Amino acid sequence: MKNFLSGLGWWLLGVAWLAVIILLFLGGARLAGIIEPWVMYVGTYTLLFGIPISLLLLILRQTRGWGGLGFYITSWPFGIWIWLVCLIYAVSISQFWAVLGVLAGGAGVVPVAAIMMLFRRDWSNLGGLLIDIIIVFSLRWLGLWIMARAEERKSAELHATALKEIANARNESLP
Repeated sequence: MKNFLSGLGWWLLGVAWLAVIILLFLGGARLAGIIEPWVMYVGTYTLLFGIPISLLLLILRQTRGWGGLGFYITSWPFGIWIWLVCLIYAVSISQFWAVLGVLAGGAGVVPVAAIMMLFRRDWSNLGGLLIDIIIVFSLRWLGLWIMARAEERKSAELHATALKEIANARNESLP
């Protein structure tokens, strides 16, 4: 059963990639150009509201893990916007390389667009792309780091409580 479901998942992933490629040739880039401003607004407002909320959650020790999760989740809409902009850029330059980027797991669109910007000497767009990528991955790393530290602290507190209970039980059992 596990092999069947795994095969089915890979088959569905292949169908999804094929659908994206077909959409690229049938006007998907035009559709991406239409929805890009909306995705940009969602990504920008998520950053503008998500970061202050996450910072507020970092104040209390009990909610620090949630603050880290907020940083991590906040990075995703902005990352999707970056991916969409790179797809539009890559399709506008070369559909072949855009399709190749999509076939490279979908995430290949961003490096393909960056390489295109480098070869075309489009320094302003390349600089903006690099800054955006640094923002996204910094937020993700920071969120994961904060969540790991919060879990370590919670685990240490639980361990200390368990040791105290064991010590108390031993002291009570001694005559």
